[in-house]
Amino acid sequence: MIIRYHDVVALAMTSNEEPSNVTKMEMAVRIFLTIYSEFADSIISDEKEPLYFGRYSLLALLNLPQQLKNYGSMRYLWEGGLKGEGFLRKAKPEITNGLNRNWPKWLLDN
Repeated sequence: MIIRYHDVVALAMTSNEEPSNVTKMEMAVRIFLTIYSEFADSIISDEKEPLYFGRYSLLALLNLPQQLKNYGSMRYLWEGGLKGEGFLRKAKPEITNGLNRNWPKWLLDN
């Protein structure tokens, strides 16, 4: 599982921006999530939905191929300003309810 995660990170951070990397990234992410799901199922078998549904960082991996296609290597992408994740510093104090534990599942269902 760690080796497959390394494959995903290596493709995200490569300086070689070939179009074939998008397809490789999609396959690497799917392989990693499949292995993660099988591993989680072997540990926790009573869950009704896959364990990664509750882990939004794992679901976000599915966006990486499109991000790689749109912006190129993640090595050169910085989202710390107000146009990226830096906006969260200002938005978080305004969120009164917060996010519930199963919001990724709710998002997929609705």
